[in-house]
Amino acid sequence: MTKNDFFLEGRIIVIDDIQEITERFKKRQIVIETEEDYPQTIAFDFLQDRCSIPDDYKVDDEVRVYFNVSGREWKGKYFVNLRGRRMEPLTFTQKKKGSMPQRDIPLPPQDSAPKQDTGSETYEDDLPF
Repeated sequence: MTKNDFFLEGRIIVIDDIQEITERFKKRQIVIETEEDYPQTIAFDFLQDRCSIPDDYKVDDEVRVYFNVSGREWKGKYFVNLRGRRMEPLTFTQKKKGSMPQRDIPLPPQDSAPKQDTGSETYEDDLPF
């Protein structure tokens, strides 16, 4: 991932038709809604040969959209665009992956509490940590 390549996840709420702006320039916009405490409605533009990327998706699909941020100035006004690069469907495990840490180290068996020597007798440590 480059420094100008990001992704957002959400549910598709709009897939526009391809717009032919000129003979040599076309674009297509999709809009997703994020799943956060305060959901955001985010629009992405797919340009030129990337206009067909949303073809495999429909409204209400949950997706991850990879995009670049581009900005420009025009007559003293500044604009920012999110240019879609690719999309992929979100699976259940991808959605849950970020919310719950996975444990790679197996837990020790319950009966393997360390024994400590206090000098005169040996006892089992019953502390929970």
